[in-house]
Amino acid sequence: MDLVPVVLTLLAVVVTVIGIAFPLIRARGTDDGTASSDELSDLGRMREARNEALTAIMDLDDELDRGNVSEGEHRVTRVLLVRRAAALIREIEGREHILDEEIERVVGLRRERMRGEDHPASSEQSDTQAESTP
Repeated sequence: MDLVPVVLTLLAVVVTVIGIAFPLIRARGTDDGTASSDELSDLGRMREARNEALTAIMDLDDELDRGNVSEGEHRVTRVLLVRRAAALIREIEGREHILDEEIERVVGLRRERMRGEDHPASSEQSDTQAESTP
């Protein structure tokens, strides 16, 4: 019996379970609502895992073309790998959306702060003009 397809299937199952469970288990961000460097590192690791899953799908397709994997084993393993890649892509897109929102929030706060700094100066000028007018 050829163990390669069995090992590939088991590996795909383990990777899928870990990939689905990991985001549910780990903590989400810091207390102040900003993205931590750990979250950015997680995003990088998820992108690497996505690329590895996509590469594994291509490798599996090549193995089928070479006749090293049966069509049934290919189909089962490919479904698991595609699910893994899809889950990673959804998680990456969700995190990128959260980061985009965080960036917009910080930019908005800085704009408000800059406007607040501009307004006292203009109100001081109008106070000075009002005092100098007889």
